[in-house]
Amino acid sequence: MPNDELLVEILECQNDTKIGHITLNSPETLNSLTLNMVNEISNLLDKWEADPKIKMIIIGGSGDKAFCAGGDIRALYESMCSPDGPIFAETFFESEYRLDYKLHNFPKPIISIIDGIVMGGGAGLMFGSSYKISTERTKFAMPEIGVGLFPDVGFTSVIKDLPEGLNPERFEVVISLINHEQGKRVRLRVQAGTDNPTVPSLFDLFPGTEAMEREVWDLFGVTFEGHPDHSRILLPDNWEGHPLRKDHEVGRIPVQFSPEVGRH
Repeated sequence: MPNDELLVEILECQNDTKIGHITLNSPETLNSLTLNMVNEISNLLDKWEADPKIKMIIIGGSGDKAFCAGGDIRALYESMCSPDGPIFAETFFESEYRLDYKLHNFPKPIISIIDGIVMGGGAGLMFGSSYKISTERTKFAMPEIGVGLFPDVGFTSVIKDLPEGLNPERFEVVISLINHEQGKRVRLRVQAGTDNPTVPSLFDLFPGTEAMEREVWDLFGVTFEGHPDHSRILLPDNWEGHPLRKDHEVGRIPVQFSPEVGRH
């Protein structure tokens, strides 16, 4: 592994105790995780767990843009162009998930300093840490959700908790409301079941939600009661079903093509 991908320090403390300090040091890639970085962090944790003088671990990122933007997508893409591509991808994700599991079960405190962008695999490092320190520049995202991929690295275990008396359903509609003048934020979470999922529309209060609610209905089949126009917004009008529900068997539905609108 290039020596500059990770910066490793041992910080001396009182009473002959120490802190292990790891800095993700690839600011040009927003500190994206390579397979070598994942393996090296895992090896360091094993070493420091066995060292009684190491009392705590700190993980941070270099630069002023990101803590960690997730896995090294470029390396994964380039590997898929080679004959061993699928093997590399499987090895990477298995190693990443094993590291996340190790972080969650590590017997010593781990602090993540999440300054800047936190996405994907970077969120996995954060979720597994005992303590998280954010800054005014922290920006969190799981971008794979936007293309219909199931979020990994423990994301669903973090957001699954609901207030007492509420049971989780298949769908959860979330909207964030921000009052910039008062500096306040409100997040609404509404559960919707599998059969005919329906939630109230916010169109009458916030007309700007019109397109967003149509998109959710288009892709997931969630009906917004009171919405003025449940029509397709992304898919052709003659498309059957709602693709991001993933109700169909793989390979069962062929490519959709409409000669009338020239889309496929």
